Formats: sequence, C-alpha cells, structure tokens
Amino acid sequence: MLSVAAVVGCVEPGGEVSDSTSETSSDTSSTGETDSDTDSDSDSDTSTGDSDSDTSSSTGDTETDSSTDESGDTESGESGESGESGESGESGESGESGESGESGESGESGESGESGETDTGEEPEGPCGWEPGRGIMTLLDEDTLTVSLLRNDAVTIELDTSLPAAADDAVLDLVMDTRGESLFVGVYDDLGGGVEHTRAHYRVYDRDTGAVVWEFADDVWEPEGRPPFVASDGRVAFFGYSPANESDNGYSRVLGPDGLVDHFVGVAVGPVMPDDWMAIEVGESYPRFRNVVTKQEAGIAHTIWADHIGTWLRSESLFIYLSSINGELHVVEQHANDVTLRPWPELEPYLFGDWTVSYLALRGHGHDVLVRVSNNDQHRWLHLAEDDTSNDVLMIPPQGHSATGCVTQPVVGTQGELFTVWRDAASANIWELVGPNDAWAPAELSLPVSQFAGLYLGMHEGTYWLTASETGSCPGVWDPPPMEALLGGSSQIMRPQDNAYVSLGYAAGLQIAPEGRCYARLGPSPDDPWVVEDLLGPETIEVPDLGTPSWIPND
Repeated sequence: MLSVAAVVGCVEPGGEVSDSTSETSSDTSSTGETDSDTDSDSDSDTSTGDSDSDTSSSTGDTETDSSTDESGDTESGESGESGESGESGESGESGESGESGESGESGESGESGESGETDTGEEPEGPCGWEPGRGIMTLLDEDTLTVSLLRNDAVTIELDTSLPAAADDAVLDLVMDTRGESLFVGVYDDLGGGVEHTRAHYRVYDRDTGAVVWEFADDVWEPEGRPPFVASDGRVAFFGYSPANESDNGYSRVLGPDGLVDHFVGVAVGPVMPDDWMAIEVGESYPRFRNVVTKQEAGIAHTIWADHIGTWLRSESLFIYLSSINGELHVVEQHANDVTLRPWPELEPYLFGDWTVSYLALRGHGHDVLVRVSNNDQHRWLHLAEDDTSNDVLMIPPQGHSATGCVTQPVVGTQGELFTVWRDAASANIWELVGPNDAWAPAELSLPVSQFAGLYLGMHEGTYWLTASETGSCPGVWDPPPMEALLGGSSQIMRPQDNAYVSLGYAAGLQIAPEGRCYARLGPSPDDPWVVEDLLGPETIEVPDLGTPSWIPND
C-alpha cells in the first residue's frame, strides 16, 4: 500500500534549495516500508506518496488502498495489490474453486538423496522456494524491544539489540529495516534532555545467520524516530537528531562498514542505490537526490503537475510524477540524473480540460501508474501499464450488479488487467477487465461470497486474495445465496499461474511473502499464532510468539 508524503509548492526543473530553506520540520515524514508498514492513502489524496510499504495483509476491512510494497504485504484493509510489491508472473486459469483447500498440487521436483541434493543435481528447495536455512521474517516485540530472525527451517535467532553504556534511566527505542541480505537495527536512548541521553548503537546483521556484519556506536547523533533505509550493500540512511545541532536545519546520516559515509541537510526517504545516489527531501518535502560519495545533489528535472502529483518508489529511490513537457503529458520516472519520459496522451483530454487528479498510486513493481481523475461528482480511473498501454475505466458495474461499497479501487493484475468486486442481490465475486475495449467479465478466480459486512481484495506477485468479514463498513441486504457461496467471514487465496487455491472459513489476517508463493495467516482464535504456509507444498511453519512478524524483502 502507498504512504503519502506531501510535496508542497512548485519545484522548477533543476531547482536548488539553499540551506536557509532546507529546514526539516517534524511533520516532513517519510515512511518506508515496514512493511508491515502498510501505508495507505485516502481516495482523495493528491499528494506525493511512497510505494514501498508495504506489506500486505488482510483483515477484511474496508478497502482504501494499498501500495507497492517490496517487503511482502500486510493488508490493513486496503484494496489493491500491495506493494511495494510487484506483480510479476503469468496469470493463468484459476484452480478448481469448488473445493476448499488447494485446488492443485505441485509436481515433485525430485527426491532428495543422501547428499542433500535432488535427483536433478540441484540444491534442495526449502519452504517458499528458498534454500533451507533462509531468513524469511523478523519478529519485533515492541514491549521488550527484542528482534528475532525466523528462518524457513523454523529456527529462530534472537538478535543483539542492546545499547552499550546506556544511562541508568535510559528510555530505549529502536528503528529497523530489512532488504536483500541485510537486516538493520538501530537502538537509541529516546529520553532526551541532554548529551547524557544522546546515545545510539547501530548494527547490520546477516539475514540468514543473524551474525553482526558491522556495528557503529554514536554519542552525538541518534535516530529521530522515522523509518531508516538499509541498502542492498548494507549502507544505512536515516534522519537524525542531536542536541549539539543548534541550527534550524534537519540532518540525515548514512553509515556503513567503515563508519560515517555522509551527513547532510534533508530527510532520507530512500536507500542508497548501487550508483551511490539516494532519495531525499528538503524544505517543505521537496524531492531531491544526493550522491553520498561525491556529495552532489540533483533536483527534479521537470515541473511537477499541479505542484504535487507525484510519488516515491522508495525501494529504488525513484520519484514518479506527472509533468506537462512541451504541451504533452508524461509520467516521469527519475532517479538522480537518470530520467525516463513516458507519454500519456490519453490523460490529456481530462487534465487539459476541467478534470483534476484526485488520486495517484503505483502498482506492479511500481511502474504501473493508476490515477483517478475527477470533475465534480464524476470520477474515472486511468491506468498506464508498464508497457505504456493505457486503460480508461468508468467504474460502472455490469447489468444486474452494483458496487459493494468496500472495494472502490481497481486492482491491477499480472498482465495489466483490472480486477474489482461486483455484487448482485445474492452474492459478490471478483470481475476483470482485460483491455480498454472489453467489458467487465467474471474473473473465475474465487468462490462467491455473501452475508459479509467488510471486504478486501488484494494481489501481490501473482497471488490474489479475497477476505470477507462479518464486521465492516459495507453491510448489505442479501437474497438467499448460491450453494457454493462462502457466508460471513472467509478468506480465499489464489495463485492461478500455479493452479493453487486455499479457502479458510474465517476472515484471516494475512501477510503475503515477497515472491507471492507463501503466506502467513492468523487462526480464527485471538490466541492462535501466525502460521506460514506454502501454496505449492505441504510445509507449514508455526511462528513463535516473539513479536510481530514481517517478511524480509529479497531485493
């Protein structure tokens, strides 16, 4: 799901922002993906958002939106494919949906021999398709401030999150982020009030073994509390605080194996990329880029449409925005001085007329752009696919159907098709719109649902889920439902490209894994633990009660 950080004011091409205007206020926040950092936007939001939050899970609540999230999905009642997520893979036919449970079994890939290899000579495959012993989740206990690593062989490793030389009355807090092979935790004294309480300790761990790769102690600067960003190579960027800072400027810091890498005015809003450039915001959330090695900065290449119609794809330190260039509308993708222009002529009749953009979000791996344009009470959805084809959709239900009131935004599928939920008098189900000249048609992904009051539709990396709950904001009056319908609370998880289908008889909390093959679910009882299940195999992992689980993104 997209977390919104407003970009206020007009940023001219290449415009510089002096230190005197670079004051970073406490409300200039940038949320990364926590993913379960589900970041959600309201329908009326027109500001800059970020698309990695992520994580998508499902509670069956009213949908508002979900972002592109690279860390998996933890749905918080937002419809749309989450995350920071990308939806790759082919969309095949759904498995048999008339049965509860998986509708297709994965074929055997070879038996394991004594050497631990399969009979094909390949390394053995563990749960979720990763090699055995792969770190898959972090478990954060916010009460004890402990972090544990869960591997796909069910081994848990508690990480060292101590703060050496902390004051006796220290009030500890921590920030963390994960990406690729790195897991970062920064613990600090949040009491404030003087230099004796300015102390922080930063550690980057190996995601599989939990071993400390590097650590750094600081008694001058500490995290300000906003989410940090760990890069694929282990460098970490975060917004900092120091009582020694007597200026009006806010500063961010970048740390690495050799200590301090960079210290600059502005807010870190994305990780350092392999080219040493990262996303930052200065002043009143003006988007910019900084090279942490050369200390160069780059501004926005083109004027942002209406001053603020843009969003961060934070995992790539990429800013995506609308701009009118030589009288033509474009989606601009910019990372530092690397600028890609994507013409969108289908949007011009609206924005060059009396329509305005009332919502912008990213889908897929962040390169599917979805906007809602509005003119008084009229609304249309336009979708620019990754291949630059455009859909113009008026959300009008098929004859005899109506909207549910919960799922209000279309979900973008693996092939650029659009999905939503329509209902008739007796039940509701998923419908799809394949192309701009097609009509809505049943998607044949799921069983119908009925007698619900909350509904959530999501998609992540080719895995779709539909969660219905008995409480929510879209209760309805129902005729007798069809025999195959799921009544009240239910959860359906579908991966059509692998002919996999799972049905649960309750509204489950769900977290979808980064590649979409595995998911974590809560049981029907409040005391039930999280359980990780593989859509393509029989493996299950019961998650220990060591804190809130979050998938570790693999890139």
